[in-house]
Amino acid sequence: MFVDTFIGGGLVLDSHLRAGLHGNAGAIGSMPLALAGGRPASAPPQLLSVASLCNLERLYQAAGLDIGAVADARALQAGTIGPDARALGGALLPLHANFAPDRALFLKIAAA
Repeated sequence: MFVDTFIGGGLVLDSHLRAGLHGNAGAIGSMPLALAGGRPASAPPQLLSVASLCNLERLYQAAGLDIGAVADARALQAGTIGPDARALGGALLPLHANFAPDRALFLKIAAA
């Protein structure tokens, strides 16, 4: 799962990226936050509408807090790849999907 300007995710099982039948397995941003009421007008909000840095900025601003805090060490726990992780992952997936001989090639666990 990745939370930034918006929220996203992917599904990895047994060291294999699983795209799912329609290519959106693990796409958690569109996940509903409640059960639908049966009418289109009563569709529940999606996770994307509340779990994002855009929403966090709005909440900070409404509370009178410094909105710059959403982008610095006060609000982030950075991974080991750093700020380029999103771009690297996004660039790698289409290349991997079209040219890798084995879908699990870049997700294999290294031999001990």
